[in-house]
Amino acid sequence: MRPTYSLRSERGPRQKNEDAAGVFVSGPSLGFVVADGVGGHGGGEVASRIAVDMFEQALLASPHDLNLVQLMLAIHYRVVERQGQDPAWRSMATTCTSGVIRDSRLDFAHCGDTRLVLQRGKGIRRLTVDHTEAQQLLTSGQLTPTEFRSYPRKNILTSALGVHGTPHIDQGIIKLETGDRVMSFSDGVYGRLPLRALKTLSDRCSDAEGLVDAVVNEVNRRKPNDNFSIVAVFCS
Repeated sequence: MRPTYSLRSERGPRQKNEDAAGVFVSGPSLGFVVADGVGGHGGGEVASRIAVDMFEQALLASPHDLNLVQLMLAIHYRVVERQGQDPAWRSMATTCTSGVIRDSRLDFAHCGDTRLVLQRGKGIRRLTVDHTEAQQLLTSGQLTPTEFRSYPRKNILTSALGVHGTPHIDQGIIKLETGDRVMSFSDGVYGRLPLRALKTLSDRCSDAEGLVDAVVNEVNRRKPNDNFSIVAVFCS
């Protein structure tokens, strides 16, 4: 299997881009990460950059046996450490979705509301569950799907790297097949582009670069209200 990839991170209408994304190849492994920082006075930008930089360093150091959950916790503690270095950064944190593809296997870890999606054949599905107040209420039955769509606190996170206490980190393993398409993106993408629309765009594209370009163009056409980032990996 030969994965090919593309990525973009766009400022959108905001003055700063608090998203960060990266794809890195080290030995037999291809790793990707998408982070969406939160916190005023530039703190979100700092937190998301910490996540991507530490992911790159860890993958280069351990391309064969990178423990993504331990890495996410290390990112969390680094963000907390940096919070104490500047009063303006005390509330900074970041979401983070990361994955490593090696030997036709995808290992991933996730914290927050960035998302990971797998398209296979005629289907597409989310591999992650948002760590948000709205998702928690929907899962527990306190919100109906209709109420969920218009819930006013939809972007309130219940977990992120840098929050008080220990963050909730999900992990998973997927056996990949030739033809699979793996996509990870921030809420600036899926807030404007539902999963079905994403699949329609993907079906028209023959490579990862074309898909990323199509997604960026479509999000811009629909007038983004946030930074937005996407990583696409095609398994051929």
